[in-house]
Amino acid sequence: MDYIQHLLLGVMATFIGLLAPGMLNMTAVQITVEKGIKESRWFSLGASATIFVQAGIALHFANYLHQNPDILKRLEVGAIVVLSLIHISEP
Repeated sequence: MDYIQHLLLGVMATFIGLLAPGMLNMTAVQITVEKGIKESRWFSLGASATIFVQAGIALHFANYLHQNPDILKRLEVGAIVVLSLIHISEP
């Protein structure tokens, strides 16, 4: 049940993030103007399916990292090292 709840929360957060005018919304408008409403709906359905799959993959990795906190610690240390190197290399 927790898996479905987290998946739905992720999809809902993604949906709210996509409400503002952005590349996907503007592309859907462009397709509507150039090719019609039917093609625009197909584009929107494909974009939604892609986002749904991405949310599922993110949830899977979040669950994996939750079960293996040692990997999360290594990722944190790696991120600190990489960001420090980027900061040092900037003029």
